[in-house]
Amino acid sequence: GTMLQNAPALRELSLSHCYMGSAGARRLADGLSSKNNIVEKLDISGNRLRAEEAGIFARVLLANQNLKSLVLSDNTIGDAGALELAVALRQNNTLDLLNLECNNIGSDGATALADALVLNDSLKDLNLAWNNIGDDGATSIAEMLTRNESIEKVSIGGGFDEKGLKAF
Repeated sequence: GTMLQNAPALRELSLSHCYMGSAGARRLADGLSSKNNIVEKLDISGNRLRAEEAGIFARVLLANQNLKSLVLSDNTIGDAGALELAVALRQNNTLDLLNLECNNIGSDGATALADALVLNDSLKDLNLAWNNIGDDGATSIAEMLTRNESIEKVSIGGGFDEKGLKAF
C-alpha cells in the first residue's frame, strides 16, 4: 500500500493467489486510493477475499479514477460482496473490465450488479462465469443488456436453467 503511493509509473499490478487477507486488502486499498496512484489494471484473484474485502475494493472504485480493470476471480465474495460492488458501479465511470468469475455469487448478487449496470456507461466486459446466478440472475443480466449500450462482452457460463437461457 505504501509503495503504491510513491510508484509514479506502475500501471498494472497482479497480486493473484497471495492470500492477502483482510489486513492486506486494506493496505492495498489505501495505496490504490491515493491521489498519486495511477494503477489501471489490478488482479487480486485467488486471495480468499470475502464480502468484507469486496466492500473495501468497492470503496476503491469510488476513490480511484484510474482503475480500468479489476479481476477478483476465484474468491468468495458471494452476494453480499456483489452488492457492495454494485453500489460502487452506480457511480464509477472508469472501470471497463470486471471479472467476478468463481465467487459464489447467486441471483441476488447478479440482480444487484445488473441493476447498477443499467446506470453505468463505462463497463465493457463483465465476467460472472462459474457462479450460481440462477434463472433470476440470468434474466436480470439479459434485461440489463437491453438498456446498457456500453457492455460488449458478458460471460455467465452455467448456474442457471432454461428460464435464464430463454431470457437471452
